[in-house]
Amino acid sequence: MAITALVVDDEEDILYAIADALEKEGMVAHKALNGRQALEILKMRAKNIDVLITDIRMPDINGVELLLMAKDINPDIKVIVITAYGSEDLKREVFSKGAIAYLEKPFDISDLIKKVEELSQQKKAPEWTLTELLQLITIEGKSAIVEVNTPDGKGRIFIVNGEIHNAEFGGLKGKQAFMKLISYDKSKFNILWQTPRVERMIYKPLYLLLLEAIVGSDKEAEILKKKEQEEKVVEQEKKEEEEEKSPLDLALEQVSRLFQDVEPEEEFAEEAIEKEPVAEEEHIFPEELIAPEAPVEQPAPQKSLQQVLEAILDEFVKAVKDADLVAVVDNTGEIISFIASDEYRSMATLTVHQLITGYKLLLEQLAKANVSTPYELLISTTESYILLRDLKGRGYLVGVLSEGRASSLGFFKLKMQELSPRVEEVMA
Repeated sequence: MAITALVVDDEEDILYAIADALEKEGMVAHKALNGRQALEILKMRAKNIDVLITDIRMPDINGVELLLMAKDINPDIKVIVITAYGSEDLKREVFSKGAIAYLEKPFDISDLIKKVEELSQQKKAPEWTLTELLQLITIEGKSAIVEVNTPDGKGRIFIVNGEIHNAEFGGLKGKQAFMKLISYDKSKFNILWQTPRVERMIYKPLYLLLLEAIVGSDKEAEILKKKEQEEKVVEQEKKEEEEEKSPLDLALEQVSRLFQDVEPEEEFAEEAIEKEPVAEEEHIFPEELIAPEAPVEQPAPQKSLQQVLEAILDEFVKAVKDADLVAVVDNTGEIISFIASDEYRSMATLTVHQLITGYKLLLEQLAKANVSTPYELLISTTESYILLRDLKGRGYLVGVLSEGRASSLGFFKLKMQELSPRVEEVMA
């Protein structure tokens, strides 16, 4: 029997892109633009839905409420949560260890399909734990009081704007109470959606609290230190690699690859040598019996890097009709190829150069602040959305979407993600 999924996302382009991809794999995909539509479908087809794929932030019903209601309707439903808010590797690793699968936008469709197939093979969905519920609330940035019923009594965890502020259990408060509450294997919980007014006694982010609960405080410090050392080694290696090869060297290498099959011209000195005239050989056979020389086939002209990129960008613009500009630039900010609307065409070169210059300054500041380097940057202005993607050190991919087309932003990000590896391959 075909896998049946319910896809929930308030961005219509993303919703249909996911549903189409699942259907191409032979699955059945129901679509909902918000939480209320999703609940209606669940009530009608509860036992037929194998997997719920939902954006965590909803305009009507918040994501946690939707998941809890879905679980009440169908206890065996498997869940994949999608969020647009990325996290560093360590946080991602902690958040991924649970019954609720977790994907960050932009994501690879093949990864989603793989998760759906894996979850559908599970005969019974595991029970959600308190820690998974807390993860969802913090990812969503919500405020709430989580009442926890344990065999030893009742406790409460206070969350403000997605951050754990305090906890109480018996005579314990703060971190001690929190650690005790999450230590129970099975506990019942209830959520009060309100902003608690409590003294803040917990300052660690949730993922570090969970890490400490799993490995202990000493081991946690060791893991964090190791992680920091690994990041410094990677940064140093990247810096050394950049110093060895300048952007100009990389560009020259790319150009040289285009002409590597072209025969070198004869040297001028060789052309200058005077040769003795050779007497024309007399034909022994009549001219009509002499086979004509075979015509020499001329090699087809090789496309330039710019032409190849232009063809790829043209495909992108046909798919994402709302894009005002898409460009491939080198590490200095110079455009290699671009396609732009009439409004952006005249100022594309200056705009892109300023963006890359500003992005490099931002990276320098992040490095000084010891913050992880982003592989993607989304800038929201009063007039447009600007997306920059690093092409693995070979340059940058830049896209611009008008602010008035916000409903297409998710689809735009997804298509930019799919475009990146194609451009990287051409520029390699």
